[in-house]
Amino acid sequence: MADHIQRIQKVNAGYQLAGRLGGRFVFACLILSAILSALVWVPDGAARLRHLPATISDPISEDLAAFYRAGQMAAEGRGVEAYDVEAFRAPLTGHAETLVFRYPPHFLLMAEPLAWMTYGQAKAVFLLISLGALIAIPIILGAPAVMGFFIVASGIGFHTLNILNNSVLAILLIVLGLVLSERRPWLAGFLLGLATVKPQYGLMVPVFLLASGHYRTIVSACVTTAGLLAASALLYGGEVFGAYLGTFSEEIYVSYLNAATLGFFNVTSMLGKLGLPLMARDGIYILIIAISTGIVWVAARRCEAWQALGLCFLASACAAPAFMAYSWPLLAAAHCAFLKEREPWPAGVQVVLGLLWLQPMATSIITAMLPTDGMKLAYSIVPSVNILLALLVCTAWLWCREADAAEQSVRPR
Repeated sequence: MADHIQRIQKVNAGYQLAGRLGGRFVFACLILSAILSALVWVPDGAARLRHLPATISDPISEDLAAFYRAGQMAAEGRGVEAYDVEAFRAPLTGHAETLVFRYPPHFLLMAEPLAWMTYGQAKAVFLLISLGALIAIPIILGAPAVMGFFIVASGIGFHTLNILNNSVLAILLIVLGLVLSERRPWLAGFLLGLATVKPQYGLMVPVFLLASGHYRTIVSACVTTAGLLAASALLYGGEVFGAYLGTFSEEIYVSYLNAATLGFFNVTSMLGKLGLPLMARDGIYILIIAISTGIVWVAARRCEAWQALGLCFLASACAAPAFMAYSWPLLAAAHCAFLKEREPWPAGVQVVLGLLWLQPMATSIITAMLPTDGMKLAYSIVPSVNILLALLVCTAWLWCREADAAEQSVRPR
């Protein structure tokens, strides 16, 4: 009898945890993503993490090489040359030979300290910081602490720690800045100013701040950004800005921005995979930015803070001009923000957000299994559609929720 009661208690505890994490379907997706990630990591993930090349000229398979190389050139007084493709790639080998540097000049201020270490040391430090950022996002948003484990153990953690792009750090700054914007506006603005080194994830941030009336945060962010730009001009020369702006017209950048390839999940890439011409892609992209702006504006003015934050993160993903698997922490942030809802999510919300959680790892596995490039490219449209559906479904859910709450508040008792 006692054993039976204990089993019932364990089952009930599991149901309660599932409810706290969005619902049973979402909980199943969290677990499945962790299992898939473990199956991929076990064969070579540990070896990849332990591989700490001594120099930038050793074979390197992560994006960190680009940041280290830029910091190296900045430390040598050659910040302007970081935007010259041939000079930048000169010592790089392997995967790193395909990398370019297209960050704003004030990113050099943050990249230069990397060059004070060997590449292996820089990789170890960057790994620890990235891991800490993944764990910190749910804590900052007030989600259950176990979400830190699920993020690290998912495809989100896999791509972040495998590719070592700095996206998770910029997203962490955006999340923390928006959460603090009401209570600590000057600190929030400083953090958001730092995040401008990766501006593609923050297109909806000014909309959220303006609609919320957080003007001091906006002022602080502008002052911080201006200070960083001035410091970069002082240290690396004013011509660094001309070199940076000149990269936007280079064929290598234009091709990257308009790429309709497997790893790109932004709207314009999705439309390119569907065969739409560039002008049509741009027109639809502008429309989606306008819709995203409207959603964030209304949410920030009418909804609870957690609702507005979640929609802001989803809308930022839809509006981003470039979005890849390592950009997924932005969607994880939306997921964690919505967990402020203490009850299990509606079935439709569970489906779109549960599948969205699976996409980074599932897409990698499925595209690897598909036999032809055409089939791989066709399937790579699915994550983009999932992101758009998540924004629309969650917007409908939260606005209906707000309407019901407003109706109940005015109903006579």
